[in-house]
Amino acid sequence: IPVVLNIFDKHQSNFGLGASYGRLFNEKEILDSADLSKTFPFRKYDVNLIINGTLMFNQHWGMNLRFNYSMVNIRKLYNLDLLHREQQYSRLWTIRAIYLF
Repeated sequence: IPVVLNIFDKHQSNFGLGASYGRLFNEKEILDSADLSKTFPFRKYDVNLIINGTLMFNQHWGMNLRFNYSMVNIRKLYNLDLLHREQQYSRLWTIRAIYLF
């Protein structure tokens, strides 16, 4: 569930900042035919920071770029060597083309 505050300029381009909440209902992770779902379980919820920007090229066409970053770790990994992070976070870049009627 995203909540984003958008600020528009005179050309309808915008910048947005907000947060979102997500809930995990079911998960299954298999690596080399081994089920890792119980070994390294995912957190059942996720809270993300959202940074959003849209650039309108003309009255109809535009492009949107959005970045989501987990504010809480999505799972903890145990028994790893010192070269890896113990906590795992979610990062997502999204690029969208926009056409307004």
